[in-house]
Amino acid sequence: MQLLVWGFAIGGFLNQLGVDPEQIAFEVMTVLLSNRLVSPLFNAIFYGIVGLGLNNGAYWSEVFGSG
Repeated sequence: MQLLVWGFAIGGFLNQLGVDPEQIAFEVMTVLLSNRLVSPLFNAIFYGIVGLGLNNGAYWSEVFGSG
């Protein structure tokens, strides 16, 4: 459920703010602007990876914080 929130809600929120994460990914991952390397599923996958990374970081900070 959390990954769905990251994939759709956060991506939609950033689009409403005027930040286009797909365009940013397109510019970063493309060597030539005529060659598209980003699939349409990139947004959900990208935010899922970000969500899992934040979840893992929070977990480890709790582990090390508890001693």
